Amino acid sequence: MKLKQLLPAVVLLGAVSLVYAQSETIKPLYVKDNSMPELHAFEFDFLGSYTRFDESKNVSSLKLRRNDYTVTPGVRFGAYENLTLYANVPYSFIRSDVLGNKNGFKDVTLGAELLAYEYT
Repeated sequence: MKLKQLLPAVVLLGAVSLVYAQSETIKPLYVKDNSMPELHAFEFDFLGSYTRFDESKNVSSLKLRRNDYTVTPGVRFGAYENLTLYANVPYSFIRSDVLGNKNGFKDVTLGAELLAYEYT
């Protein structure tokens, strides 16, 4: 008996949530969507990543590993009202059983972001 009463309530709640989700604009807080630095202001960020690889090449008796930790500092600059210049400089620390230990810069990224259209 309770299942017959609960089913219409669940269906009604689902329909209301669909209507509410379509009527509200969902804007995540921590994304770069329409987020430009102020005019002539800098914005700094820092990204770290860790990756572990298996370098044994499908040989079951080998246990060769590679650890790659990369830190990437970045900067963005609001050059004009709708134009942002950016640069990222990744530096990697690699510890490999095959190649040994290596440290060094990876591909540096320089670029520009243009906010061509903004729907407010």
